[in-house]
Amino acid sequence: MTSAINVFLKQAVTEQAIPFEIRKANKDTLEALNDVKSNKLHGGFASVKDLMEDLNA
Repeated sequence: MTSAINVFLKQAVTEQAIPFEIRKANKDTLEALNDVKSNKLHGGFASVKDLMEDLNA
């Protein structure tokens, strides 16, 4: 763990920034997160085909 922290800190000093890209969640991701928080989930599926049809809808 200490080695990972040292690598992170050295890279942060070298780049003078956080050494990874911080991305904002897009609209679809935010909607999905809100659905989870609001318990608006679909539930189970009878088959993989049904799941894929729902995902592609």
